[in-house]
This record gives sequence, C-alpha cells and structure tokens, in this order.
Amino acid sequence: MMIKIKIKNVTLLILIFSASSLAALELPPAELFVRCYSHMTGLRPQRNDALLAQVKAGTKTYVVACMELFAKAKFDSTGVITAKVGASPDPIAQRVLQTFSSFHNTWFSNLDYGSKLECTQFDVIDNQEMSYHITNALFRSRPYSEVITSDQTYAAIRISPNNVNNTSSRVCPDYALLSGVKFVSTVNTVPTWDGRFRNAKWTPYIPEVGTLVGIKPMPDEPFVPYLSGVKQDGLPDPYENYDPTSTYATTKSEIVDSSLIKADFNPNSITTPSSVKIHKSYGSGIIGTVPYFVLNNGRNDSFKADGVVNVARRWSKNVLRDVLCRELPVLRNEDVTAFVQPTSSTPFRASASCVRCHNTMDPLAYGIRNLSTTRAHNNYDSSFNDESGNQYVYDIPGKTYSLHKTLFVRKYPLRDQQASSFTRLTADARFHLQPPDGKLNFRDIYGVLHSQSFSDLQGTASLGNYLKTLDDYYVCAAKRYYNFFTGINVPIYDYADPTLPPPSADELKHRNIVLKLGLDLKTSQSLELMVRDILSLDVYKLQGFGTK
Repeated sequence: MMIKIKIKNVTLLILIFSASSLAALELPPAELFVRCYSHMTGLRPQRNDALLAQVKAGTKTYVVACMELFAKAKFDSTGVITAKVGASPDPIAQRVLQTFSSFHNTWFSNLDYGSKLECTQFDVIDNQEMSYHITNALFRSRPYSEVITSDQTYAAIRISPNNVNNTSSRVCPDYALLSGVKFVSTVNTVPTWDGRFRNAKWTPYIPEVGTLVGIKPMPDEPFVPYLSGVKQDGLPDPYENYDPTSTYATTKSEIVDSSLIKADFNPNSITTPSSVKIHKSYGSGIIGTVPYFVLNNGRNDSFKADGVVNVARRWSKNVLRDVLCRELPVLRNEDVTAFVQPTSSTPFRASASCVRCHNTMDPLAYGIRNLSTTRAHNNYDSSFNDESGNQYVYDIPGKTYSLHKTLFVRKYPLRDQQASSFTRLTADARFHLQPPDGKLNFRDIYGVLHSQSFSDLQGTASLGNYLKTLDDYYVCAAKRYYNFFTGINVPIYDYADPTLPPPSADELKHRNIVLKLGLDLKTSQSLELMVRDILSLDVYKLQGFGTK
C-alpha cells in the first residue's frame, strides 16, 4: 500500500512541508509590534513597554497596539501632539511625528535652494513646508485631497532643548536668538504717483527651529514691502504689491505737483490693489506653496514666461514626480504625432521623442505663467535716496537685517484676455500677463489619455481640484507608504502600454495591493486608515515581507 501511494505521499509531504515553511515565515505578534514600533519611531521598544506587554499577553493585537502608538502623535486642538509627559510633549510621540514628517520630506524631488542663495532663504522660507501639509492631514485626520487643493499655508511648531521656541542654532547666526526679526526695505508697497520710493519696515514670520512637536496654520503677517529692484525700470508691470492701507496718494488729484507725474505712468496700475505676504499660498496645496515654486521654477529672478523658451518646466516635471509618482514621458508616441512639426524653428517641436515630454511639461507650466520670483532689496544704512534724489531716513532703532539675496514669489496681474494656445510656435513677450490657463496631458495608470484644461492654481477649475479626482494621486501615496512599511517599491506607470513587457507574478501581486490601498484611500480620504490597512496586510506579517 505504501508503494502504491508513494507518489501521493511524496506530494503530500511536499505540501505539508511547504505549508509549514509558510507558517514559519509569519512573525509572532510581539515581533510584529516591534517591527511597526521601529518603523514609526526608528527605535526598538523598551522591554517594559506597556503596549508590548499587552501584545505578548494577548490582550491586544499588534495592529491595535501599533495604532495606539501612532495615536500618541495625533494633534490636539492647538496642533501639538496629544501625548504629554507632564506639560511637555511625550518624547516617543515626538519620534513618531518626526519619523513621518521626515518620510514625507522624501516625497519631494528638490529641497535644496542652492548655494547661490544666502542662509536667509532657509531661515525665512521653510523648505519642509510641503511635508507639513501631508503630516497635518495624517495627524489631524484631514482629507488627503486637501494636500493638493487647500489654499492654507502651514508652519512647524518646534521646541528647543530648553522649551523656548526659536533659540536653537539657525543657518544664519544672526537669527539664533530672535523670535521676531525686524526688517527694513528701501522700497515701499507701491511707487506713488510721483514715482518715488518710500522706506518701509516689516516683520515677516520667521519659522521656528528645534524639535518638531506639531503643525499650525501659518501665522498672519504684515504685507511685504514692494519686492523689486531699486530702479524704476526694474519694476514689474503694474506694481502689483500695492498696500491698500497706505496713506500715499492714490489719485492724480491728490498730487500737488503734477509735474512729478511720470508721463508713462498708467493710472490703471493701482485700481485693483492687493497686498503680498511672503508665505501666502498660491493654491493647489503643496504645489502652490512659496517654497515649492522657489525650489522648482528653474528660472532666473523676475523671469517672465514667454510660452516657448522661458517656461517653468522643472515645476511641471516635479509635479508629475512628486504628486503622481510619474517620470516623463507620460504620453505614447501616437499621442503626439499630430503635434510634431519637422520644419519648426523650435528644436523640440521637430522631434517626436522631445514632443512626448514637452507636450506634457509646457502646457502644465502655462498654468503658472503669472508667477515669478523676486528678491527683497534691503539696506543696512541709516538712510537712502530715492531715484529723484530725495533722502529717506530709517526710523527703526537697533540692528536690522538684509534679505537682499532671499527669493520670494510674486504674481503678475492679468492684463490681456488672449485665448491660450497650448502649442505655441513663437515666444510672446506678454505671455505672463495672459490668463494662467494650463492643460494636463498624460496617460494615467490605466492607459487612459487625459487632456484636461485648468485655470490657475486657485478656484474650482484649478489644477489641484482636477488632480484630486485621479486614482493616480491616491495610488502614488499608497505606493510610498507601502514602500515605507515594507521596503517593496512598486513602479507607477502606464500599465496598459502595449510596448512594455508584462509584469512578473510577484510584481503584479504587489501592484494589486498598492492599487487597492490607493482606491481605498480615495474613498476614505484617511491616511491613518491606510496605515492601519498596511499593518494588517498578510505581506506585512511575513519575515522579510515575503521577499526573502
């Protein structure tokens, strides 16, 4: 009988051995808690850790214990982590918050302002602001769609070792012990009708330094003095940073000496005044923040988009990479055939391989054609002369600080109503004054071709409001969280592209997991629930996550 069933016995033995091997690969609950604890804090739990003891005793599952650890870092009504030791934030909760904030920083392709900018750039414009949007959504239980649609600006709440904000060492030594720095500028909010500059003082919000313990909406701050060069011909059209609270002359009738009115001064230039605050968002969440634009515009100071050569393509490229986890090209050859112009004087219009990228980058960047960078021109001296030779004396006692190398963002006004063309052949010197209409041309993860027009980064027709409708936006976040917790990287691309080789069974398995996590996130809008779902996955329970 044994002989007759030898093959079956062998087969049965093999099956039993395989099942036993799989069972051996699954970690016990206590080790799974240690795993998630290290993921969230970068540390191993102490042997007497209360949550670990409950998992070992079987009174809590490792998932419940892990989510209770996570909840220590959730924000209270003031935006500070909930768990406290006495009156101070709990150190383990701080670790959880910092771990996720650092992880969210890795989502962004560029966090370096570059060596050309002085240290003031880092001390005034926080290059981590984009991650604060994601971290705020995670620990304040906000809809994930807000990360790409909100007009809110966020700032970090930090404490130094002695629990006093803004006392840790900064990049710029002058800022080390200051919580409010006074600045004085050689230019005012708007040239008056006589074209003169006025001195102005302002106190921008200075980001806190030290240990991250929470996130808050950016505190309100006064308008920034007019951001421009010190020569009249260097001013942008039409002096858009006008301060409506100014007592300067606003009509010709208020000018006593009409000879001071410049012949080429346009009265319409101050009919719709607006203040500019240096940290104010330009819309569409993370991609419309000041640091994101400064880091990614890729152009010189005070550039003016012309629609052909001078376009913020780096911003477009990184929006695709940072928000959708996509690398150019994101169009197929057949999508751009009609746009190739072999005789074009613009080289990238003549090549299909170039057009595949430019037909995405350029129309996308058209949506921010009205944004540019500028610098504040400040002065250490006690007085200065305007262009007419009149002297103005600073009235701020003590030391003031110069921001003359610090970049900010300004918005050109709408001056033309010309309809947009997304395949421009020649540069247009007034392109930056036209409506900031853009278009998103790409193939999504299902291979569906999108050619969606949008208007600006703000409003119901904004880019962010379209991106939040795409599965790709949520799948990208799921991919990153899945990689964070398992180390498994799932590529995101046009999965239906017939020219690409089919995925392996293992690749397809992980892809399907990430797709489901992303679609569930789109429905729930909760990053916290996605964290719980990842911790509950079978693959998370396996030694080496099933890859070893």
